[in-house]
Amino acid sequence: MSRLSIVIFGATGFTGKHAVRELVRVGKADSALTWGVAGRSRDKLQSMLDETSKATGEDLSSVKIIVADVGDEKSLKEMCSQAHVLVNCCGPYRHYGEPVVRAAIDGKAHYVDVSGEPQVMTAGLAAGVHSK
Repeated sequence: MSRLSIVIFGATGFTGKHAVRELVRVGKADSALTWGVAGRSRDKLQSMLDETSKATGEDLSSVKIIVADVGDEKSLKEMCSQAHVLVNCCGPYRHYGEPVVRAAIDGKAHYVDVSGEPQVMTAGLAAGVHSK
């Protein structure tokens, strides 16, 4: 299975929806970019893609949907194993970030989060997560 360039996890939330729209915008310039969306509900992910498609005028029918939940370690690892880069928009990070980081490490995906939470940034640095 080939990996997607980017997977946006938590794509149906406030930040995730913005990340998806931005990816649609910048993706127009890069035909080699492959991407997917991930979250707990396939129906909500599909609905978000339909709304985004309507708002942007772009056909998003080929965007891959991945069902993953922070409470399900196996689903997180399967999600991360499908991505070169995982963008984590699922928060609050102090509650839900660590399992996703661990899954990204195990799944050999680069990890990006959009957290600005001081507790997370300090804890991650203190734990040495950035060096793994």
